[in-house]
Amino acid sequence: MADLAGVPQCGLACLISSLSATTCAATNTTCLCLDKGFESVVSICVLSNCTIREVLAVKNGTSLHCGLPEANEVYTFTVITGVIISLQTVFFVLRMLCRAVRIAPWGWDDTTIVVAFIFTTSFAAASGIESHYGMGRNVWTVPPDDIDQFLKVFFAFEAIYAFVLGVIKISICFLYLRIFPGHRFRVVVWATQVFNIALVFAFIVADVLQCRPLSYFWQGWDGEHEGYCLNLTAFVYSHAALNIALDVWMLALPASQIWQLNMNMKKKVGVIAMFGFGVLLTLVSIIRLLSLKGFATTQNPTMAFYRVGVWTAVEITAGLMVACMPAARLFVMYCVSHLFSTTRSRLASEPYPARSSKSNGSGGPPAARTLSGKLANNFRHKSLTPKDLDRNRDYSMSVTVTSDRKNFLSSESDDLKLAETEGTGVHLEDLRGSTKSSPSREQFGLSDRPSMAGESHGEKPRRILVTQDVSVSNESSLSRRQELQDEFFKKEYWDV
Repeated sequence: MADLAGVPQCGLACLISSLSATTCAATNTTCLCLDKGFESVVSICVLSNCTIREVLAVKNGTSLHCGLPEANEVYTFTVITGVIISLQTVFFVLRMLCRAVRIAPWGWDDTTIVVAFIFTTSFAAASGIESHYGMGRNVWTVPPDDIDQFLKVFFAFEAIYAFVLGVIKISICFLYLRIFPGHRFRVVVWATQVFNIALVFAFIVADVLQCRPLSYFWQGWDGEHEGYCLNLTAFVYSHAALNIALDVWMLALPASQIWQLNMNMKKKVGVIAMFGFGVLLTLVSIIRLLSLKGFATTQNPTMAFYRVGVWTAVEITAGLMVACMPAARLFVMYCVSHLFSTTRSRLASEPYPARSSKSNGSGGPPAARTLSGKLANNFRHKSLTPKDLDRNRDYSMSVTVTSDRKNFLSSESDDLKLAETEGTGVHLEDLRGSTKSSPSREQFGLSDRPSMAGESHGEKPRRILVTQDVSVSNESSLSRRQELQDEFFKKEYWDV
């Protein structure tokens, strides 16, 4: 017993006075360390006669004397955090690349996700600082001053977590506002947006005001400072429960709209599955909620926070992945379509032989030849990108125009057709107009007539994507170009 270096006097006194509660000899360290009854009596004595700082010192000294293994999950936490941060960075970069190549225009959902990603970096930095000050280790092995610093960083950690999670949800709501046009639905989304912002604001305010004085949050653990804190258990559980409820609600929002659209079942299931990755966020939030059990009352906060910290980091990563997945999907589709760009360019550059005005063999106009189906689909992603809006061509999307904007977005007749024409650029009507009949072939320059002079000398025919009611040319205004980019962006979400 005499070699218990570092054990306070109050602890030594308890060890000596408790020897009467064991049959082990005072010199038999192995027997004393394994005697649970003796350990229980010593613990009661120490808690009654020592300060909290001294209690931790006694626990650390006796653990070292008994040769108990020291728990240290810092390396594990660092590896887990590194993996999930890398994963969310990949999805974020894919989303930014989607915007960089102008597959879709920049929107408020992009701005807010950038803010969320920046603060996620701060969150990762806070996790690293937490590890330095004892997270993943038993609290009695952590120096008292480091415990203060650990709780200080944890205080900031709470606020960053609430803010990042809230901004991710804000970004997802802005995405819904971009791709779902229904007025009533948009009102519901805006109401959800307001509720989410209010929840974030309320949690951050409650976080700041939970202890009085504020420093009591990180100094009150030792029992040597005056102050008080609100019920931390109710505080943490209420926020987690409200977030889970909001996750479920936001998961149901797109499903309710997609199910009503005029799409075939396969496409509906595909689109719902894409948004359905939000289930991942909900499941992780539930697991994190379960990990909070007993956290507020634990006597070993540095080790308890390791489990909570892991699931908190996973939850934020899942949220960022869900928010970035639609745009990441667009970019991946863009890249896949360009894998065959050499072949497509070669096919597109081959001139067709001149034909007479009598017949093209299919009953169609002699000056036009239509490619549809899979080949046309492949051409779509290369030809109909916002970059092409700046070139000397006219492009359009093949859709069925109706007066109902929802039906436009969900139109079944969306297989594009690539037609070759020798005529001048065709300026079609605005997509946003009222329903009207398809333009005549004369409007497209496809009427039966002899081949043009340039064609006989090998001049390549001009290509446009033939549609009913939409086109864009070099002369289009910047605002109109932006509108059509946005329409293209919306249309792409349904092509799963």
